[in-house]
Amino acid sequence: MKLVISNYGAIKRSTIDLSKKLYVFVGYNNTGKTYLTKLIYEIFNPDTLTEFSNSNYNKFDYEGTDNLTLTQEIIDEVLLDFSKFLKNVIIKKILKTKSHRNLSIKFEYDIKDVKKDELKSGAIIGVPETKTEVEIYNLKKKKNSLEINFEHFNLDDIFSKLPSDFFDIVPKKSFKDQIISVKQDVSKRIIASLLNLLLQIKEKPFFLPSNRVSILENAEEFKRQDDLRKKELSEFIIDLLENKTKKKTSISKMLAKKSESEQPSYIEYLINKIVELRSEKDDDFIIKGTGFYNKLLLNFKNILGGEIVFEKKSKLSNRVEKFKIEENKAIVMQLASSSVNQLSSLFLFLKYWAKPERNFLMIDEPEENLHPKNQILLLNLLMEFIDTNNRLLITTHSPLITETINNYIILSQLKDSKKIAKDRGLNTTSINPNNTGIYFFQGEKTVEHTSENYGTTFTSFKLAQDDVYNLGEELRDLMFTQLNKD
Repeated sequence: MKLVISNYGAIKRSTIDLSKKLYVFVGYNNTGKTYLTKLIYEIFNPDTLTEFSNSNYNKFDYEGTDNLTLTQEIIDEVLLDFSKFLKNVIIKKILKTKSHRNLSIKFEYDIKDVKKDELKSGAIIGVPETKTEVEIYNLKKKKNSLEINFEHFNLDDIFSKLPSDFFDIVPKKSFKDQIISVKQDVSKRIIASLLNLLLQIKEKPFFLPSNRVSILENAEEFKRQDDLRKKELSEFIIDLLENKTKKKTSISKMLAKKSESEQPSYIEYLINKIVELRSEKDDDFIIKGTGFYNKLLLNFKNILGGEIVFEKKSKLSNRVEKFKIEENKAIVMQLASSSVNQLSSLFLFLKYWAKPERNFLMIDEPEENLHPKNQILLLNLLMEFIDTNNRLLITTHSPLITETINNYIILSQLKDSKKIAKDRGLNTTSINPNNTGIYFFQGEKTVEHTSENYGTTFTSFKLAQDDVYNLGEELRDLMFTQLNKD
């Protein structure tokens, strides 16, 4: 599926293929690379899909009694509603503007892609008090089919599968009401599942902005301010409900204030993850992490010159991050280098938060504060991350990073690529011209670079480099002439 957007910030027109494995955004400053990355993050964010399916923009209605055949008309209507939601809700938050009349957003897709993939979804109610999970209904679509099979379970079927003492713990009426409520939301579940199918979403994307240094240091304060804002907002709403003399303009002001003070969703997600780690009760998990990317973390330690660890000042206190240089030597993060602080969130992501596969990692300017050698090492690490069935989007101003990506694209097309990679100390990679999207941001539009046998040419970088090299040659010639005259 492709995203087609016009008059979005600095971008007059852009078309982005949303099915790629690797995205590389390059171009001049202030041409919309980060803005577009933020929008793509929200499009792939499951929370956005849930918010849309629960909103008034979602016009889809389905009773949930029969199987449903997906048609071009149904998909077109869903994508049109989703586009309106993105324009009027999500983009408004990103751009922090009240109106953008000329902005246009739409999606292009091939129904054959919808047909070829399978779909499995449904609704399960978890009851922590009894450690029970109850399936209310399920949705299934087989490969090479457009029919969604709907299987729902009546109350008797559901009750028969419960433990005998279930209703001694859980009130029967409230549980029954909960089941009915879930069944009424089946059309919302179908919409979220259909968008998941079109976008191939598995996990929540993870976005690291270029200004990521302060997030780790100020996470607790950001969280405290956000909690305080939410509390004030709740109190304000209660006051409005109780005091009918308040004018409607007060509500508008309140909503505007709410929008202005909110952290972007990707920052809020990162802050919450950091705060959760600091209060995590499982000491073994803090030491070992998930274990999914241990090999990458070993390479990461070589780039950093150490690793991020957590320590407690006392048994009752929360943990704090430190940078461990040697076995018995760790320093506070404020004393660590800027490159360590820039990469700390990525290290935590790989150790604690990344799933075994189908992650979508987005990094704004990964080269920040890195020596050229470490830029290459980091890119090699990220290429290895992609190979575990993950996706990656980077925005960059680094010629080294783009040329390293170019080398991988050429390598992927060589017949004996594994041996060639091994002989040269490179990773074998699954990226190739077909699953890589390289987009150059020119100022008003984005242009997709084509990758062929010899990769692609990053023209703007090459021109800038040639200018510097050519000037150097001129100056050396002048120096040579001057020395020979003397």
